Amino acid sequence: MITTTSMQQLVAAVLKSDMEAATEALLKVGVIDFIDVREIPADWTSRLDRVPAAEDREKARELRLRLDAYFRTVGFTPRPKVNGEKQEQSQDQEPLDLSEAEGEIDKLGGEFRKIRDKQKEVQEEILRLQELRRQMPDEGGRTAGRSSAKTGVRGEAGSRSDSGAGGPALTKGSHAYITVHTGTLPKENRAAFEKEIAKLPSVYLPEQGVAAAEGGEPIDFLITLKRDNSRVERLLEKYGWEERQYQESSGDGQNKTRLPVEELDAKLESLRYKQQELDKGLSQTVEERSETLERLWTGLRMRELLRTIQGYYRKTERTYLFSGWLPTEKKEEVTKTLMEATEGRCYLEWHTPHKGGDPEVPQQVPVQMKNPEALRPFQSLVENYGIPTYGSIDPTPMVAVFYLAMFALMFGDVGHGVVVLLIGLIGDRRSRKKGKKTMIYPLISYCGAAAIVSGALFGSYFGTALLPPLWFDYHGIVAGHEGGAGSVKTMSDILMLTIYFGIAVIGTGLLINWVNRLRRQDWFGLVWGNGGLLVGWIYAAGTYTAFYFAGHDYKELPEGPVLLLLLGLPVLLLAAKPVLEHVHHNRDVPAEQRHSANVLDMIMEWLVELLEIFSGYLSNTLSFMRVAGLGIAHVSLMMAFFQIAEMAASNGNFTIWSYLILLLGNALVIGLEGLSAGIQSLRLNYYEFFSKYFAGNGRAYAPISLRSE
Repeated sequence: MITTTSMQQLVAAVLKSDMEAATEALLKVGVIDFIDVREIPADWTSRLDRVPAAEDREKARELRLRLDAYFRTVGFTPRPKVNGEKQEQSQDQEPLDLSEAEGEIDKLGGEFRKIRDKQKEVQEEILRLQELRRQMPDEGGRTAGRSSAKTGVRGEAGSRSDSGAGGPALTKGSHAYITVHTGTLPKENRAAFEKEIAKLPSVYLPEQGVAAAEGGEPIDFLITLKRDNSRVERLLEKYGWEERQYQESSGDGQNKTRLPVEELDAKLESLRYKQQELDKGLSQTVEERSETLERLWTGLRMRELLRTIQGYYRKTERTYLFSGWLPTEKKEEVTKTLMEATEGRCYLEWHTPHKGGDPEVPQQVPVQMKNPEALRPFQSLVENYGIPTYGSIDPTPMVAVFYLAMFALMFGDVGHGVVVLLIGLIGDRRSRKKGKKTMIYPLISYCGAAAIVSGALFGSYFGTALLPPLWFDYHGIVAGHEGGAGSVKTMSDILMLTIYFGIAVIGTGLLINWVNRLRRQDWFGLVWGNGGLLVGWIYAAGTYTAFYFAGHDYKELPEGPVLLLLLGLPVLLLAAKPVLEHVHHNRDVPAEQRHSANVLDMIMEWLVELLEIFSGYLSNTLSFMRVAGLGIAHVSLMMAFFQIAEMAASNGNFTIWSYLILLLGNALVIGLEGLSAGIQSLRLNYYEFFSKYFAGNGRAYAPISLRSE
């Protein structure tokens, strides 16, 4: 966990007849990060032939992606289990016939298209009816979505009345936005007419009323938008529509047409229900054949991965060669698996990176950071910045401690921490239900827990002192009540606390840098390099001198001999760096290409580096004062909201407005200060901690396996 995982390079040769079996065995193990054999810096690699690209790899990938698209539509995502029976079965299943797989997927796609076409038809009908419903007046005479002043409904006689149950009663004919027709169609024409009129926003209700002047014959209702009158008239004439009168008893002697609002709403509801049933039909289409489709998906995925592995192979006349990286702990397992798959007909050669100058080891070694599940959110922060160099210290545990400590110092409140913790836990639970793995919610949960701990240390509970502080009274100090219990009694003490913390963080970064250089046997960089021993010496001496000067009322520095030993000696030793670099450079080039030393350039380089060290490390250390600044801002904001709440109080008692101010104030502080604290904690880790040692030029270990995404 402290260092990146130890890796081994495998170079293997198998017979042509054993190539398929060896490939399947490698996929089954799933621990090899393959490399192109030509990356090996050896002469023999150039004499190997490329293996012809497998034509079916892209075909398998295309079919798998099609299946993935259908699965995502219904929320079904098949994945082989990491361990257990399901994975073993996937390895031993019969070879997949791509033509058969394509036929099954085409069949599934055809069924999806049928359902989608039906959904499209239903949705278009819903949109047409919704548009018509918006133009129909309610019982108050107003058009849905429009004011009554704009939609005064006009009838043939210029009057209207409400009919009570069933919707408003309107004069037959053309109104503000709709036209009402009553009449009859020949029964043999109804089906064709319904098909044509359905293309327009309309409601056609056959035999819904009784004609008043035509012997009580059943009549049809047709309601359309006024803008479509010309098209509707042509259709009515085409299919033999005959106008008929309909009279509703209202007592005023006028012909009334009751708009079928309830019928229209019921029809819309029925169409929405039909949409839901069609959605269920999509899911059922997949569920009914889930076993077959999952087998197809696994087979396609295996075919794709097998061909991907074989794309790294190189060949001679009778053998196939491949190379890759794997964790040292997996060496025996891979050896055993390959030997069993080829019945001993294989040659395996192992290489250890950075040991003995092995000429057949590529320069870049993949990096695996192996941290417990609890530290994965902080590992993601490290990976977001870059991948460490192979063999270096994995900073994840230190990042976890420093990040949470910084956040806690800036956001110390038990109540606010509880809210943040709940947000993280709820978000993580919801994301897991959706099958989406994310590290942001666990990180938020950690931050909330850290805030709870520091809030108890500072005695802060939603900005109030419900319980005495376990360490020091942050609110009391910011409010001007200096003194009290604890080692921190003044604002200066708070600022100095963050300075001490910053020195510890920077010192840890320097220590990691020295260990990394020792592991790489970089002796020159260890002493004279950026963040080397001389730089650490200067930083420690400068820190001691600064505290000595401050401790003597800013009037006295350490004695001359001490100051010369502390600062003068490392500064002078650092002056040798340009000289040593010049000697080292000339040693590796022919005599005729060597450059003469320029003393002035060396002196300027030395002075510039000194300036960077003193100014850079001073600013890096003082940068941690922002931790105190944001912590003070957090407390000050809560104090301000309490003062505003007191201003809204009545006779010394909080009113509803006071509590509302406190509620909104706490929400604002949690949102703004929580975000600021999280960002600043990340910034200080990246720019003040990582800059002392981190070389993010590594390549992540990415084995080819059924378990990989």
